Amino acid sequence: PLATRRLSLTSRDRDTDRRMNDVGTFLRTHAHRPLRLAEVAAAASMSPPTLCRFFRRTTGLTVWQYLMEVRIAAACHKLRTTDDRVIDIAHACGFANIAHFNRTFRSLRGQAPTSYRATAVEPASGPRRPAAQDAHSS
Repeated sequence: PLATRRLSLTSRDRDTDRRMNDVGTFLRTHAHRPLRLAEVAAAASMSPPTLCRFFRRTTGLTVWQYLMEVRIAAACHKLRTTDDRVIDIAHACGFANIAHFNRTFRSLRGQAPTSYRATAVEPASGPRRPAAQDAHSS
């Protein structure tokens, strides 16, 4: 019967999974710094226009929409777990402009970063702490 038959990915599905994994890993790893589309495309061995079409078809998001989600998720974590200034968190998460950070944060989370921090539940391990200095947050 069909229910007991093992389904396998086609080689095209495996290639799509591999490329999406490569792009996702690259974006999450490098989200803290300015990125160029050509860099991201190279990580997936694609041309920039091909990457844009592929990513949108596969995820329903543009590469930059996904990158903003990754950056804002990192900012939310820092807002919940550190007492760092919002501007420092914005810069550490890859935003060069605080106005852009605030606008993007409000668009994706429905509130300002300071409001989010005020209402965020603190981790069970205790109060927020200052974040350690990263090599890329100079």
